[in-house]
Amino acid sequence: MEPRGAAISAICDLSDANLDTVEREYAKGPLHQFKSFDEMLRQCNLDAVMIATPISMHYDNVKTSLEAGCHVYCHKTLAQTPEQCKELCELANAKGLRLAASPGQVLLPAYRRAKEIVASGKLGALVSIDAVVEASPHRWEAERVDESPAEGQPFSWEWYHRQDSGGGPLDDMFVYPLAFLTETLGDVSAATVQSRLVTPNIQWKGRTVVADTPDAYCGTLNFDGVPATFRTSFSANTSRIPWGFITIRGTEAGLEIEKVNDLEYRVYLTPNGGTTQSEQLNAFDATIADAVGNLECHLLTDIAELLDAVIGGRDVRGATPANAARIARALTLIRQSAAAGGNLVTAG
Repeated sequence: MEPRGAAISAICDLSDANLDTVEREYAKGPLHQFKSFDEMLRQCNLDAVMIATPISMHYDNVKTSLEAGCHVYCHKTLAQTPEQCKELCELANAKGLRLAASPGQVLLPAYRRAKEIVASGKLGALVSIDAVVEASPHRWEAERVDESPAEGQPFSWEWYHRQDSGGGPLDDMFVYPLAFLTETLGDVSAATVQSRLVTPNIQWKGRTVVADTPDAYCGTLNFDGVPATFRTSFSANTSRIPWGFITIRGTEAGLEIEKVNDLEYRVYLTPNGGTTQSEQLNAFDATIADAVGNLECHLLTDIAELLDAVIGGRDVRGATPANAARIARALTLIRQSAAAGGNLVTAG
């Protein structure tokens, strides 16, 4: 959990259980524990900060960290608007600090290979794209199923269903294929999207949790003339379609990216009239996978990228604020179209 020679020295969380868990399972020794983020920054001489708060808090948390002179890794997504992303990027540059913004999908070998294939021209002229990211709601995850959070607690699974916290499947799940597509193809220029709030009142352990963010989004995005259909939802796990499945079709060949599990990914290339070729590209080698256990590989990859950039005195690659701004711009168009009942919305 402490790659590249870094050591965890402090943690901030409102939950005593979370504070104790991180200290027990991920740190090499006792940690400075805080429930005030500002207090942690004032009292501790930190080189870098990892932000893993609800999305609505990211802009303020990242800005405060940069102003305190810390390099920053921010979990998905960096901020809720492209303007905020640009401001944070400019602040980091002005202070000579590194800023990494998850998800950096192209840092993973399978996505990096897929980007190389697209850039090589092997697909020919791009024709269409599909992306599917659906899963059951977070309350059904094994580590959360026994939770019985206090009313109003924003740091449980409940925030994933609140618009004011930045919840919903769009920001939580679709950002992964979107991060690859914007890094590979550039900005989304237009969106035609519909959304639906299926379960506004969630019954859980004798309580009613009020949800106001859509459970599902479905629509089409435009990447410089190339239509990309997508679907994302908090509904149920699909048995036949892998989580995060991406298809890119061209005039000469088709490309597919399949996430088998947190470690194993596969890339398929099928030339027109030819035989499918596949490559298995693991996120980590077996020894690292054994060391990190059930942690999601992409998180450690993004964090390690920040540390490598800081230690090596180079720019962050893949998990960049610039791509975070493209993601935020695309999500803004999606929300605008969904709010307009599926009408076409184009970038200004």
